[in-house]
Amino acid sequence: MATELFLILDPHATAGGEREPLTDTSDVVWVPDPATAATIAADGARSEVRLIELYGGFGFAGARQVIHAVDGLAPVGVAGHLAPPRGSFAILIEDDTADPTTDRLVRRHPDGTRTSIIRVPRAAMAELAAAELADGAVRVELCGGTDLVTAADVADRVGLDADIALVTWPFESLSGAAAYAASFA
Repeated sequence: MATELFLILDPHATAGGEREPLTDTSDVVWVPDPATAATIAADGARSEVRLIELYGGFGFAGARQVIHAVDGLAPVGVAGHLAPPRGSFAILIEDDTADPTTDRLVRRHPDGTRTSIIRVPRAAMAELAAAELADGAVRVELCGGTDLVTAADVADRVGLDADIALVTWPFESLSGAAAYAASFA
C-alpha cells in the first residue's frame, strides 16, 4: 500500500479513479473530479496514506473538498493553480535516485494532450522543466518535496513567463507534512 497519493484531475478518468504505482511508496490516481479525489483521499488516509498532493487545477474549492474528507488524518498539499491546464503539462517529482528517461508515467488524453509525471534528481530539475516546456507542455508543477531554492532555479531557467507551480501546504497541513518529511531524515 502506498503512503503517498498524487491525485491528478483528468476529466477522462473513469468514475472511480484510475490508480498506477509510481514508486514502492507512491501511487498516482487519475480522478475525474474533486469529489472522487475526496473519496479516494479519505479512504487512503484512514488506512496507510500519510501524504496527499493535488495536481492539475483543483483550485480552492476542490482542495477544500479533499481536506474536509481527509479530516486531518493526512496532510494535503496543492499545486497553486485554480484552473486545469489548457494543454499538456508535466509534474516533476524530486528524486535524486531517479533516471528521468525511464522513471516516468505519461498519460495521453483523447484530445491529443498529455500529462507526464517524471521523477527527476534535483540537479536536473530546471533543465527537465525547460525541456518539457519546449516539448509542448503548457505548465510544469513541482512536487511538494521540492525546496524553494530548486523551484527558483527552475523559474530562473525557464523564465517568469512560463507557467510553473510548486505544491504548497496550507497551514492545517504544515505539521503533518513536516512530520512526513522528518521520517526520511
